[in-house]
Amino acid sequence: MNKEKLLNYAIPIGLILITIIFTAFLITPAKTVEKQVKVSGNGVMIIGTDPYNLNKNIPIQADLEIKTIDSKVDKIYLHSTFSIGTNEYTITIDKPMKNHPFDLYETSNGVAYNKNEISIFGWADVSLNGKIIEKMIPAKALVNKTEGVSLEISTDEKAMTNVPNGYIHLIWPQNGSGLEIIEVP
Repeated sequence: MNKEKLLNYAIPIGLILITIIFTAFLITPAKTVEKQVKVSGNGVMIIGTDPYNLNKNIPIQADLEIKTIDSKVDKIYLHSTFSIGTNEYTITIDKPMKNHPFDLYETSNGVAYNKNEISIFGWADVSLNGKIIEKMIPAKALVNKTEGVSLEISTDEKAMTNVPNGYIHLIWPQNGSGLEIIEVP
């Protein structure tokens, strides 16, 4: 067999092999990891113009539930309620953030698991006394087994127009917050 005939067969066979490998990659299920977090009890809300000044805070009683699935397509469900005075806030995140709109930080397509942490990046809706006051606001949550939980809504952008200082930053420290991390097999 001469080189020309060999090339005539090699190219189509190579294309067929590439197609088979690519198709196998697409239909091979990714490892799916599911985790749940529940927090109920004492936390703090950071106040003031600097969302990272932990010394300026007020105590809150709050509930937080997180369900995540880290797979080819990340899924998030986060629901939190807390009260300040007579006002009740509800935060819901059910849309993962694939990329931050201004590239301020890496989002890991919405969910990232580390040895002791769960990081969540999504789009938050915020309600005040049952009425939605903000929609699709950049949000992130960090669950750390030894340190506790933090939930940040627009802390980098400070773009919320219906809350003081343009952000919400809640923290539940590990001690006394009723933190429960459940890993779904």
